Amino acid sequence: FVQDYRSEKAIEAMKKLTAPKARVLRDGGEVIIPAREVVPGDILLLEAGDRVAADARVLEVVELKTDEALLTGESTQVDKDTSIADQKAPISDRKNSLFMATHVTYGRGKAVATSTGMNTEFGKIAELVQTMEEEESPLKQKLERFAKKLGIIIVFVSAVIFALEVYELYVLEILHAPEALKNILGAFETAVALAVSAVPEGLPAVVTVSLALGARELAKRNAIIRRLSSAETLGATTVICSDKTGTLTKGEMTVRKLYLSGKMIDVTGVGYEPKGEFLENSAPISVKESQDLTLLLRASTLCTNAHYDGKNVIGDTTEGALIVAAAKAGIIKTDMEASYPRVHEVPFASERKRMTTIHKAPEGKLVAYVKGAPETILERSTHIIKNGQAKKLSATERKIVLEINEKMASDALRMLAVAYKELPNGLEKVGDESVESGLTFLGLIGMMDPPREEAKEANLKCQQAGIKTVMITGDHKLTAIAIAKELGMLRSETVLTGVELDNLNDVDFEKI
Repeated sequence: FVQDYRSEKAIEAMKKLTAPKARVLRDGGEVIIPAREVVPGDILLLEAGDRVAADARVLEVVELKTDEALLTGESTQVDKDTSIADQKAPISDRKNSLFMATHVTYGRGKAVATSTGMNTEFGKIAELVQTMEEEESPLKQKLERFAKKLGIIIVFVSAVIFALEVYELYVLEILHAPEALKNILGAFETAVALAVSAVPEGLPAVVTVSLALGARELAKRNAIIRRLSSAETLGATTVICSDKTGTLTKGEMTVRKLYLSGKMIDVTGVGYEPKGEFLENSAPISVKESQDLTLLLRASTLCTNAHYDGKNVIGDTTEGALIVAAAKAGIIKTDMEASYPRVHEVPFASERKRMTTIHKAPEGKLVAYVKGAPETILERSTHIIKNGQAKKLSATERKIVLEINEKMASDALRMLAVAYKELPNGLEKVGDESVESGLTFLGLIGMMDPPREEAKEANLKCQQAGIKTVMITGDHKLTAIAIAKELGMLRSETVLTGVELDNLNDVDFEKI
């Protein structure tokens, strides 16, 4: 009782912690209300950091991006716009819709609430979970089977003993007839007493105490168990299906590889911790001694709007990964901004696929740093940095960079390219094409949401215990394969997409 009571109280406290608020337009004014009071037709006002209170249709956006990992499993942010989406489009392709329980990570916007509560996409999942038939726990099934067997044996043994007693009394004529009824009752009482004594009255208490101890052991490891029987159910597990983003992975974008000056550099360390090394052919390299690497990291960290406090990233997770990678090399964003103050910015737009920031260098000249899609940045580059020197970018080199980009992307890395340009002082037209043309290409940055170290260990333990592990994710197939290989989960070549699963008949599904 105490264990169950504690669990319920802990879950209640967690619910209170997550009680969300919503900013809406009502009676021509802006009001903040509890999210549960939002109704279809309400105009939601959203900005970075807000949690979406209902499913909604976007009305107005200013660079609005959301994190839908909770719903789709996709760790990358989704750009929202007011375009018309196909009715049959999957959730991840509905760029004009916002979904309850997802978060706004960038920009701002207005949206009209279309459905709330159980009618939302998130609510549909909750309904599926609630309407699932709850199976009895393996322990309950075993105890029922045991009780049935025990019952049959007790009845059988008692009947045999009763029959033997009666046989002894009448066939062997040990006692006289006047006492017959008394003797039969005595024999029956003996059989009943035997049946009662055979039932293990202490069993429920022993089982409950054992389960309570198991639940307490799990509570020590920060696992809340709502029903005591779940402690035993865990021991009967044969298959574990797990989400990828934030469960098997850290849910934090991390720079894994850099390509510059014809060299491939690996970056160690995971998540938002500024610990890691830069390796070339598995040998550590000094960032201070590499001009090209220093320039690439400086450019990538200055060309961001995210903030990093040494532990957490506020803002775009991709930009956060760039700041953390630079911090691993001792290049701190706040220090860089003090030395290279930002003068202008050409913001990122999905049509342009790039972002530019203009800074005043310590020597007084203006420098533009550009980051964006590799193809777009290469198109606008005329030079490339090699060993500290800007050299003319030849067609051959352009082709090599594109091939390297494709290879890194096929390893499930999210790719970005970085370039820079020295500008004439007194520049007036910041949005001018001249700022983002004739660039000097610095390099490619490959990042991904890395697997958790503890997930590798947990997967290994599961395999040793004979438990099969399955990854289910809304992420790209190549990303899923890359993470599964790194975790040691991909034993066979069975990788199925949702569309492939839908097309399988029951027989093929059973085979797989």
